[in-house]
Amino acid sequence: MAKSSTNKKKSTNASKSKKTNAGKKSSKSTSSNKVKGKKRTTKKAAQKKTAQMKNASQVKVKKTPSKKEKKQSKISETEQNKLNYTFFGKVKNIFANPREFFSNLNEQGIGKAFFYSFIFILIYQAILSLIFTGGAQVRAFTVLGEARISIFYGWQMFLMLFIGRVIWSILMLFIFSLLLHLWIMIFRGKGNYDKTFQLVVYSRTPVWLLGWIPIVRILALAYNVILLIVGTEKMHGIENKTSTWMYLGPILIFVLIAALSWLFLFTNVYRFIF
Repeated sequence: MAKSSTNKKKSTNASKSKKTNAGKKSSKSTSSNKVKGKKRTTKKAAQKKTAQMKNASQVKVKKTPSKKEKKQSKISETEQNKLNYTFFGKVKNIFANPREFFSNLNEQGIGKAFFYSFIFILIYQAILSLIFTGGAQVRAFTVLGEARISIFYGWQMFLMLFIGRVIWSILMLFIFSLLLHLWIMIFRGKGNYDKTFQLVVYSRTPVWLLGWIPIVRILALAYNVILLIVGTEKMHGIENKTSTWMYLGPILIFVLIAALSWLFLFTNVYRFIF
């Protein structure tokens, strides 16, 4: 009986020791699994952080360009501005992009605008003077039959017409700019006289280029009025409707007065003849 009880105790102790060893092993395995899981999570987190850092560095590189790129962009912008606002660039943009031209025009004073107008006035008045003196030469040759006299008086007439027309055109440019500036001030324009002078000069470009052609002159004058409307809106801060009626109103009144005067003359002549 004593042996059997000792054997039972040994068996129970052995079973207990086995259970404790198994528990220890299981606890060790769970702790090792936990440590491995933590290591995996830390590795994943580290990989995510490195990926985020790479993306952030790429974004920063894109957002912050280098000094060379900044210099190149500034040079390209200045070159575009020079191209847009040189003499031929102005002519191109007046026909292609008049709104952008007048809204981005940042000239101080009237020096550049006067130089622009002076060149066009010389060319335009030279063409008109040549046309007029050429017709006068033909008439003198057909009437008098002496080519020498007609050529001599033709050149003299050309110089007199050319000089007189140039001086008159420059005076009228300043006078019309002053009158237009007063008219714009009535409608509460924000610009000064320099802006009005620039507006008059650059809106006159179609007439100086194509006004010497008889049929095309009408279209050039119409586009001149459109440029005045656009330029008044952009340079003097006046709304589109008011700037439109500022110019179309006087033109319509002038056309009505001219039509009535012609009707009055025609009716009186008709009564006098018949």
